[in-house]
Amino acid sequence: MVPSKLKRHFSSKHGHLLGKDLEYFRRLLKEQNKQSVNMMKTVKISDKAQEASFAVVDLVAKKKKPHTVAEK
Repeated sequence: MVPSKLKRHFSSKHGHLLGKDLEYFRRLLKEQNKQSVNMMKTVKISDKAQEASFAVVDLVAKKKKPHTVAEK
């Protein structure tokens, strides 16, 4: 984005942050990255579980049965 437009956007949309120093934004970014990493660890499905899931789906599709069969 063009610096002048970026500055205008920042002052009009985020005016409450005008007095903050650069360290504040670095800390915010660091916390966001840390939270993102923690979320990825929590949500990550193991490779073995994902392979097993694909195998079950493949079997159900080959038998031409409804997907509810896999629940049993």
